[in-house]
Amino acid sequence: MGVARKILALGLAAAAAALVVHALAAPAAPAHAATEPDLSPAEWNRLRYAEELLIRDCMRDHGFDYFPTSARPDVRDLTYVLDDPAWAAAHGYGSDLTRQIEQSQHSGANVVYADRLDTDRRRRYDLAYGGSGTSQLVTTLPTGQTVTSNTDSCLATARTGLYGDLATWIGVSTVARNLTPLVGPMVTADPSYLAAQQRWSRCVTQRGYPAATPDELRDGAAPDDRADEIARATAEAGCAAATGFGAVARDLHERYSVQASRERGDPLRYFRQLSRAALPAADRVIARP
Repeated sequence: MGVARKILALGLAAAAAALVVHALAAPAAPAHAATEPDLSPAEWNRLRYAEELLIRDCMRDHGFDYFPTSARPDVRDLTYVLDDPAWAAAHGYGSDLTRQIEQSQHSGANVVYADRLDTDRRRRYDLAYGGSGTSQLVTTLPTGQTVTSNTDSCLATARTGLYGDLATWIGVSTVARNLTPLVGPMVTADPSYLAAQQRWSRCVTQRGYPAATPDELRDGAAPDDRADEIARATAEAGCAAATGFGAVARDLHERYSVQASRERGDPLRYFRQLSRAALPAADRVIARP
């Protein structure tokens, strides 16, 4: 598996692991409903950090320590094209950040703490954090797959504290976060995407990397060659920014996501509304002594 594909796969796996699900559908939205703008990265990080703090509080109530992380590595979405030249120059396709994530999964503070517990306390730790599996919500993803989420976990308690009704939050967030398998093929088949990709292809070819698509460029990277990774990523991002390919891909993804969402009761709009409405609660949690 190439470096970029491994990074993309890890990002998708992490997102899937964080999914929450629910059996209720969001209420139908009117066809003329205005698009709800996405939150900024800083706003999403505030919500995530507040959730971490609430998990810590819940775990303490169960008699365990929990160590919140204030920030996660700035991994970028490689679904379409990388178009941040400065980030590419620093991280390539993000293999350094992927290693950080993998390291934290195996040797982070919470992993080390849990591994030092005796068998009985480790079992109770896992139950407190992840739930028992006896109280669950289930939902069907846009792809037809079903996913379950425990409602008796500290993760569920934290999300209830931020968003209020857990079932509603789980329902809209799960579907909203799983529109890409439906949206991606529409984006990449759009004539404006294909035209922008052709401009990008000419640009990277002129820079010494003949490739018709970003995947083709990434697949040509030498394994474990950091310099080659950075050079290719920088060419990809520089040309994506110069030709407007990145902007076209983002705009199309948003447009088709909104379309797919409205066909399914508009969970994306409700997801963003609920997330934005939770920001004051998140700020209060973060501001506590």
